[in-house]
Amino acid sequence: MAELGLRRTTGNRVYQEWYRGFESLSLRHQRNLSCLPGQKRFLCCFMGLNMVLLSQQTGICWGKCMLELIKRCPEYLAGYKEYCRELFDNHVTYFRPTDPKFIDDDWFFRTKLWYDRKEQGLIEGQPVSFHYWAIDNGKFIGEFQIRTDFPEKVMLDIGSIGYAVRVSEQGKGYGKEILRLGLDIARQHGMEKVLLTINDENKASIHICELMGGIWKDTIDAYNDAEGRHLLRRYWITL
Repeated sequence: MAELGLRRTTGNRVYQEWYRGFESLSLRHQRNLSCLPGQKRFLCCFMGLNMVLLSQQTGICWGKCMLELIKRCPEYLAGYKEYCRELFDNHVTYFRPTDPKFIDDDWFFRTKLWYDRKEQGLIEGQPVSFHYWAIDNGKFIGEFQIRTDFPEKVMLDIGSIGYAVRVSEQGKGYGKEILRLGLDIARQHGMEKVLLTINDENKASIHICELMGGIWKDTIDAYNDAEGRHLLRRYWITL
């Protein structure tokens, strides 16, 4: 009887821990998690929402992810500068944000008109583009850019979409979540498809693109100052 009682107590405690882990997820992520086989679903919740398993199996952020894409705003300027510093310090070349040495207290307002003009297609040599920042529970995670037209620069270089996750937050499923939310924004802009251009060596972005329905179009020779000469994969995602 004592042994039976111990098993019941242990079983109840396990269930309570599992339920607490499951409840910490948003409703959307609960639905994603519910698609996993029972054993993996149990492990994700009971083992402290193991971020590696969650990221690999569902592509969602571990813990209570409240990621959202917002328009640029001065409230998150310090976080944006930290994000830029992390990418520059780690020599990330696939996506080059603003050089952090140029970001001071007045940078946001000093550049606001330029970004506004980009959205209106008034910057010569620049495609129409909209810029968003990725925020999770008040923390700056990364950024997202969407270009709504298909000029030569988009088709042969930068693509319809650009996004990045700060180095300290990589490997937690944020990349897929940013792209998923970004595709919703593309639909809101009336786009029927988007073109993603990805360096052939950027395996993480290739994986996310294909996971989100990207269909390989071709691979072309490309060049830019940050990456030099490289092979560029092009993918279409139908919205």
